[in-house]
Amino acid sequence: MHRRAKYFAWYRAIIGGRRECPITDIARATGRKPQRVVRDLQDLVRHGYFPLGFADAETGCFYADNDAYRSRNPEKAKWEDAAVQRPEPAPAAQPAQRPEPAPEQTGPLGDAHLREYRRRMELVQDPALHEKAARLYAHAEDIFAWVQLHPECTDDVRRFCNYYLPTANKLLATYNEVAPHKNDSHVAARIESEVSRVLDTMTTAFCGLMDNLLQNTAVDMQAEISALETILAQEGLTQSGPML
Repeated sequence: MHRRAKYFAWYRAIIGGRRECPITDIARATGRKPQRVVRDLQDLVRHGYFPLGFADAETGCFYADNDAYRSRNPEKAKWEDAAVQRPEPAPAAQPAQRPEPAPEQTGPLGDAHLREYRRRMELVQDPALHEKAARLYAHAEDIFAWVQLHPECTDDVRRFCNYYLPTANKLLATYNEVAPHKNDSHVAARIESEVSRVLDTMTTAFCGLMDNLLQNTAVDMQAEISALETILAQEGLTQSGPML
């Protein structure tokens, strides 16, 4: 934690107030190789130091948030949006096997990652860790449900769908693999502790994302109210008493 806090202060001082910063600029300022800078920034993002930011190795840039990424890469973002919304192909029929029940759909974004997370969550045996994983799942469901009602928010959750949920799946998959050895291996016990801590961090991040979605709605509603009040005042409909 001390090392990450030190790196965070270091990189934040270099990035400053820029909403996008080339990885090569950071590498030049730190004397590190660009690949190492990308790994450091991705690690800081995973642990909540840059909750809305992300390092994109393909474009060679660190972005403060999703809007910064979209403004710099509009065509790429448009293609990724189409990939997220593209329906999943139907699995090939296997007559020799008993077909599984159709998965429950929870949103318009292609929620395979959410269904996979639930399957991995149900394999967690530790009660405390299972409770944390379930809490994270509940927040993720809330986000999907909100976007289903407000499709205009799809752009705001692209990073949530393409990165955060797959990362949560990997964490639970790793935990389920090492859990049988946690009583005999200090490495397995440490992995369990790390997964537990990161689930807390991601839960906080998911709550923050939901707050941002609600805040956008609140801003739109306030703008409508202000416009309505202005029109009513201009037409004299908000004056007390009869109009002459």
